Amino acid sequence: MGVKTVFTEGSHHVIYTAEDGAGNRAKCQFTVMVTVHRCKALPPPSFGQFIHTCNNLEGSSCSMECHMGYRLTGSATRTCVVTNNGTTSYWDGVETKCDIYRCSPLPKPTHGTLTPTSCSGQPVAGTQCSFHCESGFEMQNGINTTLCNATGHWSPSVSSTPSCKDVQPPVFTSCPSDVYREPAAGLGTVLVNWDKPTVIDNTAVSIAVSPNGTEPPTVFSVGTHIITYTATDSAGLTATCSFMVNIRDNEKPNITCPNDVEVKTSTVPVEVTWALPVAVDNSEERPTVTSLSHFDPGDDFRYGPELIAYEATDGSGNRATCTFKVLVKATDCPSLNVPANGALVCGIWFFGTYCNPNCEGSDDFPAGYTPSTYVCDTSGTWLTSLDRDAPPARVPIPDCSETSPPTADRQGYINFYYSGNCSDPAVQQQIKISFIDEVTKRFYVVCRHALIRDRDSGGCTIKQVFVT
Repeated sequence: MGVKTVFTEGSHHVIYTAEDGAGNRAKCQFTVMVTVHRCKALPPPSFGQFIHTCNNLEGSSCSMECHMGYRLTGSATRTCVVTNNGTTSYWDGVETKCDIYRCSPLPKPTHGTLTPTSCSGQPVAGTQCSFHCESGFEMQNGINTTLCNATGHWSPSVSSTPSCKDVQPPVFTSCPSDVYREPAAGLGTVLVNWDKPTVIDNTAVSIAVSPNGTEPPTVFSVGTHIITYTATDSAGLTATCSFMVNIRDNEKPNITCPNDVEVKTSTVPVEVTWALPVAVDNSEERPTVTSLSHFDPGDDFRYGPELIAYEATDGSGNRATCTFKVLVKATDCPSLNVPANGALVCGIWFFGTYCNPNCEGSDDFPAGYTPSTYVCDTSGTWLTSLDRDAPPARVPIPDCSETSPPTADRQGYINFYYSGNCSDPAVQQQIKISFIDEVTKRFYVVCRHALIRDRDSGGCTIKQVFVT
């Protein structure tokens, strides 16, 4: 049998020596060349590794696996193959690769973002994706964060895209200030202009105004008007902006009373009526008219004047008054004649008419006639006094038909005589003074009562005395 020896790879020189008993030697030699067939070293796949040590000798097999999150493509095991007596070597199978696992793309929520941006593509395993909402929006019905796991699945799974709910109402960045105006004289409206409000929101927004259709410029009547703008976004959230338009009326209403009312009657009380005052205002609204007196149309009145007052008040509280007089007088008496050669002086007052006949100083009334004050009573009859049983006065008045020497006794006393021409204003004034002196002494109570009833009248004043 041949000699068996294990040689390692490489060239080995083998020498044999033969020696006989005499010490003679001889040798032979040869070379053993050991050649090992190999493949090129097989590198592990990127993101992978060999399961066991990988030898590249002919016939050696290498098994490979991928790191977590990667999947193997190609041949999991490859064997070193040598052919053509070692001149050709290769690894059989298909190149081994480790491809990273990827998850399906995630949709970005409306009014939101998705980070990182790769989440919208095909993110690789290990990628954590987060959903976010824009300012003014709030996450609804979904998850906030999910992970693309080592097997290319989302964990937790994303069954539906999270939604972003609008929670921010619109915001008015400007709103008109309150407006205060006054109408021009005689007018009840004002044309008012303003800048429309501006609004911002994170979504589309519409604006409505109340009262409907109110747009600048607008004519406003007297009063307070509230203008409200309402902004509504696509989520139905609202915001309001309101301002006031105050048209202030400082103009008084116009009230017109009826003319003074004069009633002549022989008996009192007497019913007196009149038309109610008419009031108008620049606001075109009818003012409220109230009586400031204790009399109303149709009430009973007694002799004398009564001041009737009414007040008109408009919607802004402006007030105006008007007044008129109701004068109840006794029935007129027939006109008295002016005595020849003399004069007639009369006081025509609201409480009655009083007259005195007068003679010029050189003349006198006829014998049997004593001059006195003529008093017109309520029935329209001339009397000689205010007494209930006063006899009627003599009508017509006798003329100054008698001549009277300066030293002669007269029919009447001094207040019934004058000196001079009665057409002379100075003489007439003297006649009036004498008359007032007579009346205020004899009818003091009447004059006093008249002053109390109507202080403006002055009682028995000379300004209502006339000479003819």
